[in-house]
Amino acid sequence: MTIAEVAVVVAVASILLGVATSLLFGLRDWDRNARQRGMQNDQLMRLAETIRSDIRHGADVSAPTEQTLLIHSPGEKRTQYELTPEGCHRVVTLPNEAKTLADLFAIGPATSWSLDSGAPGARPIFVVTINRTSADNEQRAAPLLVQATLGADLTTPTPAVIPRSSEESGQTPRRTSG
Repeated sequence: MTIAEVAVVVAVASILLGVATSLLFGLRDWDRNARQRGMQNDQLMRLAETIRSDIRHGADVSAPTEQTLLIHSPGEKRTQYELTPEGCHRVVTLPNEAKTLADLFAIGPATSWSLDSGAPGARPIFVVTINRTSADNEQRAAPLLVQATLGADLTTPTPAVIPRSSEESGQTPRRTSG
């Protein structure tokens, strides 16, 4: 084997080692990004369910700023969602208590809330949208859309009985959700 042949073998081995190393680092980064996106998606779904539940137990919903969503519940309970660089902070202030309850949803970067209300009525529907951006700002992430009926899970008074004579209708009196 000549020196030229050894040099060629060493050069080819170096190139293969460089390609293999680059591939391993690329796979490691891809795995890290996939895990982070999976965790953010789990946190987004948990946040959506929490917002939906808070609105269904709430009495009023507002968005005082682009980064803040505020839900007031009966009994002076107040829930505030605030978008920060770390994710979405949820702070629940309970009446007559000095402490607050706080959660952090690691949803990744988000720019603002959008709050739209449906038709007015006893139980209006609210549509909350979280406008998101991707971490590298190259591609816009899909917004998260949450629809909930305000106060749907609040207890309602006992249904009233509509007085009817059984001779008129031929049926027993029925209950309505008045």
